[in-house]
Amino acid sequence: MKNTFVVLLKGVNVGGHNKLKMADLKSTLLKEKFKDVTTIIQSGNIILNTDLSLNETHQKFTSVLEKKFNLSVPVLVLTPLKIKNALDAFPFFSQSDDESKLHITFMDRKLSETEWNEKLDNISLKETYQLKEDILYIYPSEGYHKAKLNATFLANKFKINATNRNVKTIRKILDKIK
Repeated sequence: MKNTFVVLLKGVNVGGHNKLKMADLKSTLLKEKFKDVTTIIQSGNIILNTDLSLNETHQKFTSVLEKKFNLSVPVLVLTPLKIKNALDAFPFFSQSDDESKLHITFMDRKLSETEWNEKLDNISLKETYQLKEDILYIYPSEGYHKAKLNATFLANKFKINATNRNVKTIRKILDKIK
């Protein structure tokens, strides 16, 4: 039975760092245990099918990046349903008609409200946000590049892997799965 997963890479092809040609990644993944590999834009969004479990896919994908591309970046493997549910629950659609300004951050573990409040106590935040377990919804009115609650900040503050996508990109990913 084939499993379809969405793999999100953090910090690939951003600002000239962690360069990775999606065509090279796709051809390499097809030589491994992955099938029907599709990449969406150049920022590390991959849809693939495999007989592996989610955890096995994560391990194999991370290994391929390290061994074949000498690249060590955070990797999140998600089900299409997880991504669809995250999009469906987005609470800030009324804030902007431009979906590139509405953001969802996926994290590799759930954050409790207590942990969130303890770590962010005394930190001034300008962005509108809502935390739901392992997903953070953000509307940064001044732009994501100025948001304090970016994926790097969250990774450092909470010792997690996190990566962000705007709603426009999430829709592109989901459209490719259909």
